[in-house]
Amino acid sequence: YNQRVMSSVVASMEEHILNQVLERIEQVRQRRGTELMRCEKIFASIDCDEVLLAIAVRKEELHQKRIMYNQKQEQDLLGQGVDAEHARIALQLTSYHGLYSSYKSMNLLGAALSQYRSQEDIKMYGNEDYLIPEVYQVMKHTFYSWTTLYAIQLQNQKNYSHEDAISLAQKAAHDKLTHNLQKPDTIN
Repeated sequence: YNQRVMSSVVASMEEHILNQVLERIEQVRQRRGTELMRCEKIFASIDCDEVLLAIAVRKEELHQKRIMYNQKQEQDLLGQGVDAEHARIALQLTSYHGLYSSYKSMNLLGAALSQYRSQEDIKMYGNEDYLIPEVYQVMKHTFYSWTTLYAIQLQNQKNYSHEDAISLAQKAAHDKLTHNLQKPDTIN
C-alpha cells in the first residue's frame, strides 16, 4: 500500500475503528518479530508513524464534526425554549457515543418536567415534576416521554416494580406503534 491508499483507508474509518487500529499498532510495536496481524498486513509497507498521523488527523476531523453536531442539537433545544441548564443535563444524559440528540433530550425533559410536557401528556399523566436523572433511569428503557410517564405512574400509583412498570410501558408503546392505538389512559 502506498501513502495515498493508506490515507484513503484511514479517512473512511469511524472513531471506534480508529481506536482499534491504534491498539493494534501499539501491540505491534510491543511485539516486534511475531506473526503479522491483520493491521500489519494492511500497513506493512508504511511507517507506523505515518499511520498514526493519518489516524490523528481523522480523529480530529471526527471530533470537530461531533462538536458542530452537538452544538446544533443544543441550539435546537434552546430554540424550543428549553432552559440552558436543563438542556445541558438532558443532552449529556441521552448522549450516545458522545453524540447529542435534541429529540431524545426533549422526550426526557417532557417526562421529567411538566413545563416541557405536551398538553396531552399533562392531561393524561399530570403535571408532577420528577428529577431528571431518575427519570432517565426509566427512559433508557421506554424512550418516549409518554411511555416513561406511564411507567413512572405505574410505579408510583400501583406500586409496580421498576422492571414490571418498564415492561408494561414497552408493551403499551409496541401496541400503539403496531396497532395505532391510543396512549394508555391514566391509571385509575
